[in-house]
Amino acid sequence: MPVNTKNQEYLDNLPLWTIVRDCIKGEHAIKKIPAVYLPKLPGHSDKDYEAYLNRTHFYMATARSADIFYGHIFTSQPKQSGDTPELFAQFLKNVNNEGKNIDQFASDLVWDIIQTGWGGILADHAPVPQGISQGDKERMGLTAFMKYYVAESIINWRYDTINHRQTLSLVVLEENYAEIDDDEFNPIQKKRYRVLRLRNNGALIYTQQEYLAVKNKGKNVTEYIPGEEIIPMLEGKPLDFIPFFTCPGTSPENSPLLGIAYENIGHYQKSADKENALHFSGNPTAYVAGMEAPRDKKTGDPIPMKLGGADFVFFYNDDKNSSGVPIIPHIGYLEISGSGVQLLLQEIGATESRMVKMAGQSISQEPKGVEAAATARIHRAGENAVIGSFSLNIIEQIVPAVRLAARWCGVPETITEQWSMSFNVEYSSDLSPEEKSRFAMNEVGDGLMSKRRYLTDVSGLSESEADEELQRIQKEEGGNLTTLEDE
Repeated sequence: MPVNTKNQEYLDNLPLWTIVRDCIKGEHAIKKIPAVYLPKLPGHSDKDYEAYLNRTHFYMATARSADIFYGHIFTSQPKQSGDTPELFAQFLKNVNNEGKNIDQFASDLVWDIIQTGWGGILADHAPVPQGISQGDKERMGLTAFMKYYVAESIINWRYDTINHRQTLSLVVLEENYAEIDDDEFNPIQKKRYRVLRLRNNGALIYTQQEYLAVKNKGKNVTEYIPGEEIIPMLEGKPLDFIPFFTCPGTSPENSPLLGIAYENIGHYQKSADKENALHFSGNPTAYVAGMEAPRDKKTGDPIPMKLGGADFVFFYNDDKNSSGVPIIPHIGYLEISGSGVQLLLQEIGATESRMVKMAGQSISQEPKGVEAAATARIHRAGENAVIGSFSLNIIEQIVPAVRLAARWCGVPETITEQWSMSFNVEYSSDLSPEEKSRFAMNEVGDGLMSKRRYLTDVSGLSESEADEELQRIQKEEGGNLTTLEDE
């Protein structure tokens, strides 16, 4: 099989990645392939379908949810821990050899994986001739780097059982690149495939090989020309693993936005039907009954009759009824009752409700009232758990990739192994201060929180100020003073 053979998991997930990406891009992408997201109705002419398509708009629910999901993770800047000597610090300022620092690299990676639930980081180093010094490597630009691959570019992979554990043994990456030919303003777009292998010839050795896609004009087929297989070395030794770190797990996972993307498309289709129904029910058609349409004397074709920019419709069989009495022509309007519109509106409302539930509070207003605040807290707890798990899985792949690439730069392992990075996991902005206060007061009333704790933890009073306030309350209510021991 050729090097561009796609993994079955890849083929199964590719349509799902496309759906979410198109929903995030919005109306332009959705209407670019109209037949996929808004099929033509039976009996629609091309003109009818174009009008049907143009009447509706795509609601940006998926994109808004992606913004909120991403915003939770990057509410604050990622934190780093450990020593970063000059060499390490310089690498962290340019991790991809294109000027992108580690924070921006992580930010871009998270934004992409939110959409697909799959991606990968390759820690790599440009081939280095034997005997070359670190200074010469830097002058020649032969540095270590990290490269992120989107889901669509990871076309094949395989895990084998090695030493009683599932080990990544093959990865095929599709890369697009531009080659300037005669016309410098119109470079030729080409493909190549980077194959990462784990050879097991008595010892595990990681190798890398490029295949160029070349068009054989004589046979009218694309051929894949393999390049030299290289063995990347770290401190004079080959790696015994493939330095490709799949995110967030070992195989594709559903995007956290897939469910809402499906609902978003359903909402779009129902909205199109609603707009279509409103258009026709809200625009009556003039008609004439009992009179034949006037015709052109030369051609015999009906002469269009206009009223306010709309055509008349003629209903005519004969000029007499069954009793032989002449039919008196009359003019009127054909109007659609629009009774089905109400059903569409109900279903659109149900779809929007499901989108809100799937997206947490991403596309809805903040709830009001004590009961709503408590409900919001429960919903946000579940939402935060999903985001927290997602963040943790991502960071567990970024950190080892950084450590390996830094070692390739010459940073000692004793330094790299102490370095770490973490995303924000404190999502405390789910309720406003007023809502938190109302919720806390409700807990005080239910006996779940003491008045002292409310005064210190929620109202922000000091212990002495809380004592004074509790004494005042005791005098007014004649109750017992709540002490720390009571808590």
